[in-house]
Amino acid sequence: MTRICLLSIGLGFIGLVAESSPSQEPARTRPIVTADSAGGFVLRRLDGPIAPDASTWIQAAPKFGPGTIEAPDRSFRLILDRLTEAGDVARFRATVRPAIGGLPALLPDATSYALVSPDSRWIVFEPLDVLDVRAWRLYRLSTAFGVQPYVVPQLASVDGRRLIVSRRACAFDCPEMPTEFFELTFPQQPIADAFPIVAGTGYEGAIVPATSTWHQFSARASLPGET
Repeated sequence: MTRICLLSIGLGFIGLVAESSPSQEPARTRPIVTADSAGGFVLRRLDGPIAPDASTWIQAAPKFGPGTIEAPDRSFRLILDRLTEAGDVARFRATVRPAIGGLPALLPDATSYALVSPDSRWIVFEPLDVLDVRAWRLYRLSTAFGVQPYVVPQLASVDGRRLIVSRRACAFDCPEMPTEFFELTFPQQPIADAFPIVAGTGYEGAIVPATSTWHQFSARASLPGET
């Protein structure tokens, strides 16, 4: 029996996490084409971290661990389950299930987190892979831009078109290691606002469009395994 818990993580984001027993792998899945090209994405190295502010940047909330992410437009659900690695970073299989009809899509690699864009088109995975849900094409941006693990989304622009990600050579417990910061710009396209967003709220694992004044977060997203 599935238990739905609504977990508030701040004025800017609310997490909707479905906890359930591990599901079986779908018998039939939608094929996903992988590409090592940049696909219209732009990655820019930053000199240092950027402080969140209510007008431009808000704290990103990638979903770590097992659970379900509801797409902002409710067109699909992303399910993280079936723990595959329990070493330095716990990783899970990711399945995208369309809300109405269609075959589910199983991501080729396990991931430690996922983050859905506000227009429900893009899903960001570890290390820096982005799935185009409309074309079912997975862009391996870590390969295209030569950015190695461990990469974690830190901030999202209020219009949902950019991400600030951090990178360190280890997952956690390495404060002596330098941290790099990058700005990822998504390919330009209209952002659909079909899903009714209550001002100042959203789902964990999903970037939502700004509809009002956002709470200013001072904390950054943790690397996998950090507390």
